[in-house]
Amino acid sequence: MNNQVIIKIFYNFYNKFQFLIFIIIFNIKLLFKKNTFPYKITIKLNNNCNLKCSFCNIWKNTNKEIIKDTLLEKIFLDYGKHIRILSFTGWEIFLINNVENKILYAIKSCPKLNIFTLTTNWFFSEKILNWIETILKQINNKIIIINISIDWWKKLHNKFRWNKLSYNNALNTYNKLLKLKSIYSNLEVNQEFLVNKENSYLLKTKVKQKNIIISTIHNSDFYKKNNIEIPNININNNLIKNTKWFLKKKFLKWYLKNIYNCYAIRSSLFINWDWNVYPCINWNKILININTDNIEKKINSWKFNNIKQKLKQKKCPWCWTPCEGYLSIIHEFRK
Repeated sequence: MNNQVIIKIFYNFYNKFQFLIFIIIFNIKLLFKKNTFPYKITIKLNNNCNLKCSFCNIWKNTNKEIIKDTLLEKIFLDYGKHIRILSFTGWEIFLINNVENKILYAIKSCPKLNIFTLTTNWFFSEKILNWIETILKQINNKIIIINISIDWWKKLHNKFRWNKLSYNNALNTYNKLLKLKSIYSNLEVNQEFLVNKENSYLLKTKVKQKNIIISTIHNSDFYKKNNIEIPNININNNLIKNTKWFLKKKFLKWYLKNIYNCYAIRSSLFINWDWNVYPCINWNKILININTDNIEKKINSWKFNNIKQKLKQKKCPWCWTPCEGYLSIIHEFRK
């Protein structure tokens, strides 16, 4: 057997089991984690968006706040040593000028970081591609995951986003990022599909496709926080049924029996641009404000533990998002 055949066998094995391989490696690293501080942090950078999606009224928000550099500095100075997975989110983070500098600063400030992720609607294609390549040229020892918000049917995608150019822009950028991935081995690119009542049936057509992640549509508490009218999204039984079918087919293998337990707080926290810390991106339960308090001092407090118990009892907003959902896969594997 020559070397080329051996390499091909190994490559095929890795492609088939890469998600399992990642979980095993990541869990080995977590075994040596000595404290109880969450290892994933999601940070919301801004409060505005360039699209007017029918399932989200955030674009109606008049508060266009952007995260202050002083907050980012405090987060990474105080907690950067704990962070292994870091996510930047917003309503569209690429509306922020020089956002690539904030990303580079964040990645370089977390010495134990394994993965950096972000999700975007990719409406500003060329500008964003240049920013991403700027980041990749300087960061080659961390996994950079870019999720493109794109539904699988052009007609529905554009209908939901009230923009006839949205689908083509997103798909075009996704394909260009795949080419970039062939140059930078630490880049991972996914299509992020937002499941709602009108498109959940499409899940059955894509279950075997690679590079796909899903989020379920939800009535986030952050609508209420921003005094925005909550859209009528109607989470019906078919949506829940199809989502659970997809997740079962995609992830419930011989090494996983359950992925529906939430590990927010135990594994992850959400920090908003206003300095407030929440259990997750969907639940408007302020744990502390890091301008006046410290997460490390409060992580085992009654307030934190009380929310942990509510999460274990599933007394929280129902959701499946990559922000917390994939941590469930990691932790259920550890069991």
